[in-house]
Amino acid sequence: MLCAESPPLEKRDLGGFKKAENPSKSESDWDLLVLLDGPVNDERVDRVRHRLYEVEWEFDEVISSIVRNRDQ
Repeated sequence: MLCAESPPLEKRDLGGFKKAENPSKSESDWDLLVLLDGPVNDERVDRVRHRLYEVEWEFDEVISSIVRNRDQ
């Protein structure tokens, strides 16, 4: 998993992910749960989602994300 607060392409503990399959469409999206240590505020969520946006463009995939504190 990419982490917005670590060097590029560093693998991190994966909280959970799922690729949603929709039989009526040829495309599907990735549902990603991102669990972070420490407080989660709008700025941290924006950094994570910005990195995910870059991945979406690079791999031509749609990623939906939920960003939460690991202890929530």
